[in-house]
Formats: sequence, structure tokens, C-alpha cells
Amino acid sequence: MTNSEDNVVQGALRWVDFNQEDRLQHLSTLCKSLRQSLISTKLCAEIESKLLSTDSRLVYSDSTAKRLGQVRTELQVFLRESWLEDDSAPCYDPSTGRLYAMNMPENLDSFSKSVTVTTDDELYLAGDIVTRRETGMDDRQKKFYQYNHLLNTWEPRCEMITPRVSCGLVYLKGYIYAIGGDDTKETAERYDPSSDEWTSIPPLPQPMSSEFCAVTVDDSIYVISKDGCYSFSTTENKWSKIADMLQKTLRPQAVTYRGSIYCIDSNGHSRSESSSCIEVYNPTKDEWKRSGKHTFFFDIATLMTYGETMYLLTVHTYYGKDSDGYEIDMDGNRTSLHINQYQPKRDSWRFLREGQPVPPLARWLNDACRTDCLTVRMIPMCLGDPKAYKMDYRGVYRCGDDSIPESFRTGSSDSSDNDD
Repeated sequence: MTNSEDNVVQGALRWVDFNQEDRLQHLSTLCKSLRQSLISTKLCAEIESKLLSTDSRLVYSDSTAKRLGQVRTELQVFLRESWLEDDSAPCYDPSTGRLYAMNMPENLDSFSKSVTVTTDDELYLAGDIVTRRETGMDDRQKKFYQYNHLLNTWEPRCEMITPRVSCGLVYLKGYIYAIGGDDTKETAERYDPSSDEWTSIPPLPQPMSSEFCAVTVDDSIYVISKDGCYSFSTTENKWSKIADMLQKTLRPQAVTYRGSIYCIDSNGHSRSESSSCIEVYNPTKDEWKRSGKHTFFFDIATLMTYGETMYLLTVHTYYGKDSDGYEIDMDGNRTSLHINQYQPKRDSWRFLREGQPVPPLARWLNDACRTDCLTVRMIPMCLGDPKAYKMDYRGVYRCGDDSIPESFRTGSSDSSDNDD
């Protein structure tokens, strides 16, 4: 599995260089499998430099097709925290309107999983093996996985030093950081993918409840919770207290956008008024302020970025006058998904009235305590059947439906800063 032909070449050269006396004679045979049109000029020169030591003429493959692992599509991967067990996670391609399914590790408690993605589109997951439904207790585990794009499976990696559940998992500058989620609710550690090893880092200044989120900006990690907000400098290897949010957030969900952190209380049920505003943090000024003038009413909310745009997804449940508490339409729908697009020049949010750049997953999202959306370059043909997510909703297009407007198949919309 590789992202470039250069990786294949480097692997072949390392094999040769390990024992040149015996292996250099096989270089010409190896080259027949290397696709010259996809190799960088630098590596081509390195291969040719070894020709001086051989009598063979190097002949490359004339194939111009990329290898399987090199053909990837940017997808939205939705991961929820809920009490329900998830066998897979929905992956959506806004350019085609198609939905796919990424398998999750077996017996994983969906409530406690934490997932992060690297700049090379590698996915890592930390989560406990489900025991809650059997014992009624939280059982923290050290399990840690890396996603195999070709097999659509999760492969075990070096276990964490400390057992954790619902930890903050982020990627920054070549390392994975696991924060909190332990018995003390304050330890942290760092994973090095190159050596498959974990090392401890300084603990949080104070314990964090399970309801917190972690994001990165520049060289720092930011932890946001109702217990306070902190930053960890990876260059100075220390934690610092930062300004608290203007309004205490019980279930924060945040994203980084244009160097700032945007955060919302993701679960409307956690607030008596079932409403929330979005706050934005400026790391340079160390201050929070309200983003726009909107107050949002919802059951579940998710902030996500895609391309150069940021969106707010809100799920709404419609209640009727009957004792059942629901108003059911002719199609049996009870929930609706609304999408708001951020207008950075005006610092405002615009409701998208037609189509949508996300899949119709209102019911699935509504079962979550919190949902995160990652943008990952994946291999669609290696993903699973999304039949579990194919649902119809009144006024919302089906995934893969030919009636989806072309503007939303390409993921584009009117992103100009028009009047709200």
C-alpha cells in the first residue's frame, strides 16, 4: 500500500543496498516492475547511477496506470459517539453523491472510539473493547489501531501506555497524541508511527471530564472542556492555561479553520434551552468571541470543514401534539438535517436551501452524543456496501440519486459572501 511510485522505488533500492554484492545483479529485473513515468527525476538518476556497477541495461515498465493504493478520492468520514454499536462508519463523496461504508474493528464500543487522520491520509483509532453492555461498567483498554485502506480493516499497533476511553486523539507534526480518558483523567502520551512506540508526555494541569475535545493549530494542541481550556506546546513540551469559552460548553465539538478554533455545544439535549451559538478562539490574542449573530436550535450539531469551506450540520426532531411526542409525515420521517455554510468575510452562517454537500444521515446522526467528520483521501473501490445508511428523507436527495443537482455532485455551491 503506497501513495507514490517513489515509495516502491525506495523499497527496491533498500533491498538492493542491504546486500549489493548478491542483489545488484537483480536490479534490471526489479526495474521491469517500476513505472518510469511515475518516478521522480531524482530517483531515476539514483537508479541509473547503479548501472555503472552492472552490465545489464535497465528496462522499466511502460505502464502509466497508477497502482491501487495511489488512486484515491477525498471523502467525508462520519464518526459518532453513541451508545449504539457501529459495525461501520459512513463515507461520502460530495463530487458524485455516493455513499460508502468503512468497517470498524469488531466489538468496538462506538461510544468511546477516538479517530484521527494524518497528512498522509493514514487513520488511527483508539478505543476500548466493549464490556459496558455486559458488566455495566467502563472498561478502559490500551487498544490502538491503524486503518488498512486496501483491506478495509483495522490492524493492531503498539498498545498505549495507559488504558483510556474517549480520549482526545490528534495528529501533529508526525506524531499521534492521546490525551485524557484514563482513570486520573489527566495523563497524555505520544505515538511515533515510524517506530511504533508510545512515550509519556506531561499530564494535563487538571483532570478533564470525558466530555472534551482536542484540536491542533500550528505547533500546539488545544483541549476544550467545561472544566477549562488548555494548550500543549509540542516545541516547549508543556501545558498552558488559555482563556475559557464565554459560555460553558457541556459537550464541545470543534474544528480548526483558517488558523482559528470554532466550537459548539454539540448536543442540544444537554442544554435546558436546547440552543447554542458558535464561539471562535483566536490563538494569537488568546480570546474567544461569538461567531456571527446566529443562535442555533437543534438536537445534534456537527462542525465540519470540506475543501476551503466550513459547514454546520444540525439535526432536528419534529414533535407533534400527540402523546407519542412525534409528528410523523406520510413517509414516516421524524428528523431533518439542516446545513449552514460559513461566510468568512461577514463572519456569518448561511442556510443552504437547495441540495446539500453531505449525505442524508439525519436519523443516524440523531443517535449520536457527538459526531466528528474527517476529510480523508480513500480508495472507494475498497470500501464496503453502505446499505445500512441508504434512507429516504422528505425534501432530501438520496445518495447516488441521479436527481442530485450537478452543483452538489461537484461539492460546489454559492460560497460568495452574499447577504444572509
